[in-house]
Amino acid sequence: WWFMAILFFMVAADEFMATHELISEIVRDKYQVTGIFYYAWVITFGILIMALGVIYSGFIFRHLPVNIRNLMILSAALYVGGSIGMEMVGSYFYLRSGAENMTNAVLTSIEEGLEMTGISVFIYSLALYRQLMEADKKMLTVKQNLHLIKGDTLAKNRKRAM
Repeated sequence: WWFMAILFFMVAADEFMATHELISEIVRDKYQVTGIFYYAWVITFGILIMALGVIYSGFIFRHLPVNIRNLMILSAALYVGGSIGMEMVGSYFYLRSGAENMTNAVLTSIEEGLEMTGISVFIYSLALYRQLMEADKKMLTVKQNLHLIKGDTLAKNRKRAM
């Protein structure tokens, strides 16, 4: 969870520092990429996201309830599809017709909408997961209390029997 918190902080920092645009320039200049990879940050971040998917797959598939897991996968698909997928589509149209046109404005709106929807679904899944964890804690506390009550009753019965 701490590692994920750090990653989300870095994503938020990138939104206002625009480091992905600097990465695009470096990668584009070094490897001469064009077409859907004109915004070349999608290459490096795509590799990073695939690696994170592999790293977190065990946690996601073994430790999360099915409904939470599905919501988190949906949120990741929406966010990554918006950020990387729409950026690749945007690259294609940017190279064909430039930045100042209605197509670019619509694609940017779709991209941002998908990203915000992905974040919203992720926040919802975290809130739902927290609710489940709180319910589990309460259930555990009830079971522990019942066990203590049973233990006290057994101890009293043993004393009476002696």
